[in-house]
Amino acid sequence: TSGTSGKANRASKAAQMLQGLDDSAGLSSFALELVQELLRHWMSAGSELLCLEQSVRYLCVTCDHSLSSFAPEEATRLCRQALGLIEGEPRLRPKIGFCMRRIGTAELLRSRLPEARTSLQESLVAMQGEKGPLDSRTAKSLHATLRWQSLRTYLRVSGLWGKRDRAAAKWVPPEWDDPGRLQLELLHAYEALARLYLLQQDIDRAHYCAQKMRRLGRRLSRACPSVRDADVLLATIAAANRTAS
Repeated sequence: TSGTSGKANRASKAAQMLQGLDDSAGLSSFALELVQELLRHWMSAGSELLCLEQSVRYLCVTCDHSLSSFAPEEATRLCRQALGLIEGEPRLRPKIGFCMRRIGTAELLRSRLPEARTSLQESLVAMQGEKGPLDSRTAKSLHATLRWQSLRTYLRVSGLWGKRDRAAAKWVPPEWDDPGRLQLELLHAYEALARLYLLQQDIDRAHYCAQKMRRLGRRLSRACPSVRDADVLLATIAAANRTAS
């Protein structure tokens, strides 16, 4: 019908105008209106895979806005809604980790540290960043993983392992459907956990997560601002370790 066609055209134009804004923290009022229009469009479009996929996408974008606006309860509600859609479609299960990462961040904002710690670790496992909870690993195991990854990085940069890393002139966050999006989601999960572990004086795990965050940032792009953030975080962790000693 012409009404359905008109809605689809408006949704298409709105999506084009939001190119590059998927990872924006704190959307402008205009961008937020576009996101909400897209969310309404896809939520009412049906139960096909594409409709569910795009609904989950814009629920997560709206959740990110809620987190940046310090509205963790709303962020959690949106992610629970997204998880409800994912449960009915096995092909969307890889996105469970995206939602759990946001729920963990919301719990952190609410100072519910045990719940945040659990949700963030679950997100890492769901996104295959870790084989199991970090809380179950020893400090020796964490250090061994970092040493092995340092060797892999050295071999890659030396030209003996894959292609040489290329420095990017400008940081452009990967879009929702970009293969690099998973790395960005993992990066954010490791960052949140590093800060949480630091708050709880769990220095070994804080250091491990900050190192993983830094390596993911460098793998995405040397221009990724999270690389600098990780360096600052690692310096803070080192200072906390000296104080504890």
